[in-house]
Amino acid sequence: MKKDLNILISEINSLLKEKKFEKLINEINSNFNENDKPPVILNILGAAKIFKHDSTKNDKISGANDFKLAFIKDNSFLEALINYIRISIQLENTSEALSLAKQYQAKFGYQKDVYRGIARINFSIGNVKESVSFMEDVLEKNDGTSLNWTQYLTRLNYDYFYSQKDYLYKCKKFSATLEDFGQYEFSKSDYKKNKKVKLGFLSADFRTHPVSSLILGILELINQDKFETFGFSNTIDSQYDDETKKYKKIFNNWLDISKLKDVDALNSIRNNKIDILIHLGGLFDRNRLALIKNRIATVQVSWMNINTTGVKNMDYLIADKNLIKFNEESMYSEKIIYMPSIWNIHSGFEKKNIIKLSNKTDLNKTITFGSFNNFDKISDKVILVWSKILNKIKKSKLILRSSNQVNKDYIMSKFIKYNVQNKIEIYDKIYNQDEHLNSYKNIDLALDTFPTPGIVTTFEALWMGVPVITMEGFNLCSRAGESIMKNINMEELICKNEDEYVNKIVDLINNKEKLKEIRNKILKEVRESKLFDKKKFTNQFEVMLINTLDNHQN
Repeated sequence: MKKDLNILISEINSLLKEKKFEKLINEINSNFNENDKPPVILNILGAAKIFKHDSTKNDKISGANDFKLAFIKDNSFLEALINYIRISIQLENTSEALSLAKQYQAKFGYQKDVYRGIARINFSIGNVKESVSFMEDVLEKNDGTSLNWTQYLTRLNYDYFYSQKDYLYKCKKFSATLEDFGQYEFSKSDYKKNKKVKLGFLSADFRTHPVSSLILGILELINQDKFETFGFSNTIDSQYDDETKKYKKIFNNWLDISKLKDVDALNSIRNNKIDILIHLGGLFDRNRLALIKNRIATVQVSWMNINTTGVKNMDYLIADKNLIKFNEESMYSEKIIYMPSIWNIHSGFEKKNIIKLSNKTDLNKTITFGSFNNFDKISDKVILVWSKILNKIKKSKLILRSSNQVNKDYIMSKFIKYNVQNKIEIYDKIYNQDEHLNSYKNIDLALDTFPTPGIVTTFEALWMGVPVITMEGFNLCSRAGESIMKNINMEELICKNEDEYVNKIVDLINNKEKLKEIRNKILKEVRESKLFDKKKFTNQFEVMLINTLDNHQN
């Protein structure tokens, strides 16, 4: 080392504050040999490599290694460990970070940031149960942020953790943690004085996202003579893409609230005197539910949400009679709006993706099952059931593909337990829509996950003529596949329990003509069904909005 350590650390900290990262990196490398950098210097060096202007993936990997080495040299150095966890998740290489975090836990016990990190890593690799367990410890000690709460509540839907009644109780506890801006009094709008209903949509996903395939076609058809539309975007700037441009063109008004504090966003939205605000995405990240709690519109509605929010002042939840039974309404904090047939539709795809089914069924070929649902949804019970099917049908395989980051080794380890790993093929995400849709041509039968089924993936499979076997559910989230099937009169594809799920599939595979008959029916009828009827659904949606506003005002 060429300079006094204290002087050098002072100079380095000054460069760090000034964000002169390249100069900082050079200063460290010129004053320390490769192996004699102290932990505090390694931690700063790692941060500089990651945050410098032209940081590459290799820079981030190098920075991650600096964090790791800093912690190995001083296993009480919490900041280095947390930095290592965060960048490891970003780099999708978390095994060593998880191991070091567990070492810290074993030595020092509970520490909120370490437990949060372990929860995040486990969720990123698909270990939902472990993720929930660690996040629950954080929340029980009142150390959770709003983000921790919503991540936890979302994950509870991916397995059979709690009853709907208990889930609602937890959602209300989350609502109580949201800040209350009581000094900003809300003034209701009076839409009858205006020529049009002011209709707002709030989302963090006005971009290429599964929700876009469900909502863009509807927004394009909203009656401009009856409604003035507002897009309140919490989408991160760096995620803006061609889909964002479509949203900005469709909405009559656009307001980016992504960089506004809650109070500022609250007042900015209130200034527009919104009659009905549709909150999209529910409990998922960047939801801005504090705005809902403090009211930004006369009527506030949750749509395309995974479950109830439990949030004060979320007035309504859009569902259908298949998702929520009348005697279950008390288990949702919102009043339930029942759409006439289905809670939402898909906007459809270009007709060029039509497939041609073979006139013959090859009884000797390998049967290909498929699931393109995110791996978060592949619960332990799903693994067990799918493995039973693969073991019963000797000439079979299962293709898996997730749109999220995945840990292939972890998901494969679950199948190894049942000795079916050689029948599993895990594919990488396909970004091109036509290629993604055409990959359904390789699937004989799609297998739905439970208790959280696919939605967009089910619409896609049916559009491509592929039957989807789904499971009966117990709440809004778990009944999505059920509702889709009932709306195309394909109740025969709904299973009451795990045994029926296995037996139904085995029977179909053993009766190829029946399977072929179902595939032909789906291909001929589904595309013209209510699942893809944008015009009809939009008309129903508009009627529902006006009726809801009238009833709410009265």
